[in-house]
Amino acid sequence: MIDEILKKFNLNMNELQPEELQTLLSWADQLQSKEATIADVRFHISQMKEFVEQELTAKKELPNKWLHLLSYFIPFVGLIEKWYQDQYELGLKARLRNYMLFENFLASPERRKKAIESQIERLAQNAQKRSM
Repeated sequence: MIDEILKKFNLNMNELQPEELQTLLSWADQLQSKEATIADVRFHISQMKEFVEQELTAKKELPNKWLHLLSYFIPFVGLIEKWYQDQYELGLKARLRNYMLFENFLASPERRKKAIESQIERLAQNAQKRSM
């Protein structure tokens, strides 16, 4: 099944990065075994979020291309190269923000439950203090 999907997009498993391959295989397991649960979605979102964070924090090596060398002599080429790098980084930041918002959306019922539990705990502590 995975091979069919990859062929549809002219890819094969060897072209994928290890994180992408791991995510793809876990998705395939989920497809074959059962319907995705909220816990599964949270897990996959956290994996994608970690990948984007790694991409953003990875030190960019200067490419040994003629284009990079040309940018020293023609500043306009360097500006274009910088613009493309900035666009890539901006796209990663947007993806990360979307993953964070989606994670917060999924976690909001748990946060409300924890807030209610903490309020009830405070009420119980206040009631104990009053009874003393």
